[in-house]
Amino acid sequence: CGTKRYRYIRNLNADQTFSNAVMKVRKDRLSFWQEWIREAQSGNEHAAAMTAKYMRRPAEELYDVKADPHCLTNLIGDPQLSGVRKELSAQLDQWMKSQGDEGAATEAIANTRKASAQKKKQPQQKNKRKNEGQRESDTF
Repeated sequence: CGTKRYRYIRNLNADQTFSNAVMKVRKDRLSFWQEWIREAQSGNEHAAAMTAKYMRRPAEELYDVKADPHCLTNLIGDPQLSGVRKELSAQLDQWMKSQGDEGAATEAIANTRKASAQKKKQPQQKNKRKNEGQRESDTF
């Protein structure tokens, strides 16, 4: 949610560690995310700060996209921008309501559906691999 000048973000699960496909472990090689984590663990302060910022997100974020186009400095606590925060928060509330989005409750339902779909998909993947293995052995 935002304007040409400000971007407002509400993180519905700020109490949880954020994760997504970028962080997925690869078997064949290290992903760029794993490289960043390794750098952070070896003492690279910049890597540690960036990975922590990515994984631990505050409940609200507010950025001045003209002054900070990469959204690195969260201005949510700036008292001079409290009016902007309130206005954009209200806009987001209205948009969510218009979409039938109940916030964390909607997220919980989506996560339940995702977990259920992944469980259904796992046996199919195992059978597919098994069948592929049989086809390969038939060619010898």
